[in-house]
Amino acid sequence: MADLLACIQKGDNKELIGICEATELEIACGRPAALQATSVQPEGSQNPASPTSPTASAANELYQLYTILLLAYLIDNDLNSARFLIKRVPLNIRQSFPTKDFQTLVQVTNRLWVRDLQSVYPLLIINDETNGTAEQDGEDTAMNVEGEAPSADQHTWSPAVVPLVKSLAEQIRERSLNLLGRAYESISVSDAAIHLGYGTPSESQEFVTGKGWRVEQNWLFPPAPGAVVDGVGQGSKKEVKDELAHLTAFVTQLGRS
Repeated sequence: MADLLACIQKGDNKELIGICEATELEIACGRPAALQATSVQPEGSQNPASPTSPTASAANELYQLYTILLLAYLIDNDLNSARFLIKRVPLNIRQSFPTKDFQTLVQVTNRLWVRDLQSVYPLLIINDETNGTAEQDGEDTAMNVEGEAPSADQHTWSPAVVPLVKSLAEQIRERSLNLLGRAYESISVSDAAIHLGYGTPSESQEFVTGKGWRVEQNWLFPPAPGAVVDGVGQGSKKEVKDELAHLTAFVTQLGRS
């Protein structure tokens, strides 16, 4: 448990993937004791497993392992590994999942695969009810990170994975911004808000200006080619090649919106 929590808290995604993969391999080799060494706090559930039920407890720990590993793959932008993980999760484990975290991440994976980035952001909203409720106009109201009341069917993430979900949303937003900069010489503030998953144009403007973009009369202009601001524009040749390989599909998606 300590190893996983430490990796999540310090944001060491590579190490997190390594621990999860090693644990999964040990389980496959018939050493389920590995679960006890890497499980995190029990996920929020209205019907938590009884501590006297080892089968339910083991299923919950496996669920946590698969959920964390899937999140880590997505943060790493490794969609191939994410899809293979989804396919190899045993059916009996899926049927015993205590929350919808994993199922929601399956939707995220599928939408990222087809480059439908705009529809991903709503799935990654963190409700304040995860850590309590927010007050508005004298009433207790759960609000999402964009300052909007969550819909009735909006998923509430388990506290244990909230840091990873936030990290994933940030990574996707950074990738979207990079692609916007490559696809356009300029883009309106309102359009940028849509493609970056922000509720208001002012939020998108604040975000992109912090990344070196220029604002002129409600239009946004990316930094000069090759400029690096706060890590934006950095990456290995393979990462750049992978992003450019999807650029045409991304521009097509922008044109449909």
